Amino acid sequence: LREQGETFKQEVNDALAVDGPVGKETLAALIRTARDRVPRIKGIIDSKEQGRAVIVQYAAGVLRLETPPSRPGPERFLVCIGRNLDMPFTERLAALPGFSRMRGETP
Repeated sequence: LREQGETFKQEVNDALAVDGPVGKETLAALIRTARDRVPRIKGIIDSKEQGRAVIVQYAAGVLRLETPPSRPGPERFLVCIGRNLDMPFTERLAALPGFSRMRGETP
């Protein structure tokens, strides 16, 4: 139940294409930018440090990079799951080096 005057916050998914290998610092910058609105981030990126594809799992303030169980396809992406993700906010994320807005369907 909502309190009087409370606004409904809709959960939204927005996907970012990952244009090349991503370093820890760049991923940390994305999380710092997103953390107030995005409680969960998941996807597949090429890790600069590890030199291979990794699964990204971010939830409850904890970032995990995991080895995929099988060889992932060529698409690299991050899905941001959050509340009230408006266009200016997602454009700020997409402006970080190595990221862009995904066009078409979310993976």
